[in-house]
Amino acid sequence: MTLSIPQHLAALENRLTSLGMVGVDVSLYGSSGDGYAKPWWIAVRYKFKDKGEQQDFNAKSEDTADLGFHTCVGLVHEHIDNLPTPEEAEHQEFLKLLARVVEKGRDVGIDDLVINPLVEAMKKLSENAITHDKSARF
Repeated sequence: MTLSIPQHLAALENRLTSLGMVGVDVSLYGSSGDGYAKPWWIAVRYKFKDKGEQQDFNAKSEDTADLGFHTCVGLVHEHIDNLPTPEEAEHQEFLKLLARVVEKGRDVGIDDLVINPLVEAMKKLSENAITHDKSARF
């Protein structure tokens, strides 16, 4: 079964929403059947669980035919495939907070006896994330 353009766009929105994204907007620009050939462009906006800044991703194709639309859809799916899962995003957010605590501690002169274990914890958590060792616990 071939999906219509609105169904493709809804599928992209659903994928982002299933990853915990909010404020999802998928907009299509391009060839509209008005007699003017225009490149296809899909603009995607989202935020992760109301945290952080709005993210923008634009998929463009200079091909004005239907192939250009499908190229853009493929680029958006590829982008979504590379987004972190909700758990990975939470992990990344924790690491950012921990890094800020370490930096602030150093700025205000907190003793290395307190700071160094935090730095080691950051390293261990980062290594687990890189190797995707979900069984490793800190």
